[in-house]
Order: sequence, then C-alpha cells, then structure tokens
Amino acid sequence: MSVTLFNHCIIVKGFKNTILQDNLRGELVRIPIEIYYYFNESLKSNLSSDEIEEIEEFLLKNEFATAQLNISFTKSINQFIDFSDIEYCIINQSKTNLELYLKLFSELMALQCLYLELRIFELIDKATIIKLINYAKECNFRSVDLVLKHNEKTGISFYNSLVNNFPIINILIIHSIPEISSSFKLKNHRILLTKEIISDNIHCGKIGVDNFVINIDADRISRKYNSCLYKKIGIDKLGNIKNCPSMPESFGNISDTTLAEAIEKPGFKKYWNINKDQIHVCKDCEYRYICTDCRAYVEDPDDILSKPLKCGYNPYTGEWSEWSTNPLKQKAIDFYGMRDILPKDSE
Repeated sequence: MSVTLFNHCIIVKGFKNTILQDNLRGELVRIPIEIYYYFNESLKSNLSSDEIEEIEEFLLKNEFATAQLNISFTKSINQFIDFSDIEYCIINQSKTNLELYLKLFSELMALQCLYLELRIFELIDKATIIKLINYAKECNFRSVDLVLKHNEKTGISFYNSLVNNFPIINILIIHSIPEISSSFKLKNHRILLTKEIISDNIHCGKIGVDNFVINIDADRISRKYNSCLYKKIGIDKLGNIKNCPSMPESFGNISDTTLAEAIEKPGFKKYWNINKDQIHVCKDCEYRYICTDCRAYVEDPDDILSKPLKCGYNPYTGEWSEWSTNPLKQKAIDFYGMRDILPKDSE
C-alpha cells in the first residue's frame, strides 16, 4: 500500500526541521524527516518496511492522506484569479478625518480592494469608530482590522460589543493600556490587548508564531509573491502613499495623488515578486510559506534580500530567541532608530 497526501496538506523541509501544513484546518505539525523521504522517490528507498508502515499509519490516522487514488486539484488551488488591482490597504492616521476616509474608501472601492487595516494612533470616540466601521461595510470590504489607542472613558465592554455587533471586524487591537488587569475580561478571541504604545510605523514588522497564516490562499500567494507586500497599498500618518506605511519609498501624497495614480508609478511593485524562497536564511526555514515578511526593516539595510530584522527564529538550530538582543542585529536597530521602542530588559 502507498498513500497520497491530500492537496491541502503540504510538507515543507527546513534546514533542521520539517513540518506538515494542513492548509484546510489551519494547523501545522512538526514531523520526522522520514515522512519527507517517503514522498521523495530518490530517498524513499532508504526507509525500512517498518518505517514505511509507521508513516502510512500516521498519515491515515491523522487524515493527512488517503490510501485511495487521489484526484489532483493542485491546478485549481494554485490558479490565480487577479480581478483586483489592490487587495489590502493599511491606513495610518494620527487624527481621524471622516471626509478623508470617505475619499480613500471610495478610491479603494474603484481598485476593488478586499481587506482594510486602520491604525489610529490618537484617541478616538465611540461614535467616530462606529461611523468608520459603517463606512467600511458600505464599501463592501471583506474584513477590517482595527488598531486603536485605549480610551479609559470607553471601557472594555465597548470593545466586546463592537466586535460582536460588527462581524466585518477581523481583529481589534487595543494598544497603550497602562495595566492589563483582571477587569479586562474579553469575550472574543478577535480582541488583542497590549501595553505597547503604538505611535508610528516603526512598530510594524514583527515575525512570530502568532503571525503565522495557515490557509490555502496564503500558501498560494507566498510561494510566488511576497507574503506581506503583494497587492498592498499603505498610507502613512503624513498622507504619503507607499507599498506599506513602513517602507521608505513614497509614490505621492493623498493631497495631490490618487491611489490609482500611485500604484502605476515606477517602483511601486518593486517588492511584489520577492518570495521567501529568495530571502537569505528564510529560504532554509520550514515556516517560510506561512510566515509574514517585512522588507521595511531587515538585518542588512543594504541588501534587498536580507532576513526580516524582527525575526528571532534560527532555522539552522530550530530555536527562537528575542530578536532585539541579538548582537548581529544591533547595527540595523540603530539604523532604523528603533532603540527607544525596544523592551527595557533588551537594552
């Protein structure tokens, strides 16, 4: 007997470890290298009959594979349907101007943008938040991520009700909370609380297990394109239009340039085709197809293919560590002016 992996199950070999991505169930499992050998014709002969039997039993028991001939749907799964010019937009703002948002939302609708992230660094009242979400609903975004500064007058109950009443909200991040006490009782896993003071673009780009995205669409994009920047547009708090608000290159300002004009300017799509198989160190990582990627902050600012600065994983040892304390990253930390945002115990 031999078994065939389901098409939503992908085996990814790193330098030290190997994982199985279940893109349908959104799970990953660390597996022995022998399972990778099993599906490699040139290496399978190295396995004993007992090892083969054990592998097949494991795959069938966990429903990662079938013993029957599996009709391949790989072609349809990997087929790109590019009907939109931009899929994802990040808007960073210090102050909330509803007229400005209406203008931007209208331009994003024309580009057939699907996903929206709003990062608002200053206090915003309840009524304005609700108006923004209603605007987003009317524009038919599939989902909205909100990053809001904590308002003591608002109360945690409002955050719970906001997410419950507006299914369009994918993630609600509340930052700048002085103390997270037991009184902050969340009733929804889509709400994240943090003491971190998020005041500008420099807080972006963190890489970690919590940021992994395990699904068919994410896998489809990350194998061919940049998992963070492909079909993305960003607007920083000064109104500059960029591929991402954290990137240095600007392609106009919303005061004199439309989003449609900006994306057609030379260099806007410069990073779209850089995938993890091209990036130093990342190309040897078993998590490369489920991980985000940051081109704004990298270990070597002079190398477009350098590893993301805010990643603490070493695929050669299989270990995670605090990225900000790595001696090899200190020069880049100073280059980007990040010293003030580092945890106090990392200095």
